[in-house]
Amino acid sequence: MRYVEPDAETRQEKKGFLAKLAFWRSDKPAAASAKFQVRVAGEGEATQVSVRDEQGRPAPGSTGERIVKLLYEQLK
Repeated sequence: MRYVEPDAETRQEKKGFLAKLAFWRSDKPAAASAKFQVRVAGEGEATQVSVRDEQGRPAPGSTGERIVKLLYEQLK
């Protein structure tokens, strides 16, 4: 599964008049190079899921929470 930050799409949509005339430019948003790790650990009767960056630190901001919510929705 690929995760694209929702803010990246809204920034792409806000084009000015001159930017719209630049037909030679790609309309695709730049691919984010951020990679995340999803860690799943059992704790007794419960399972803990966490999202980490490439260095193993907790994902910045609310990105980790959004990814966990998306995973939960996919696994229902």
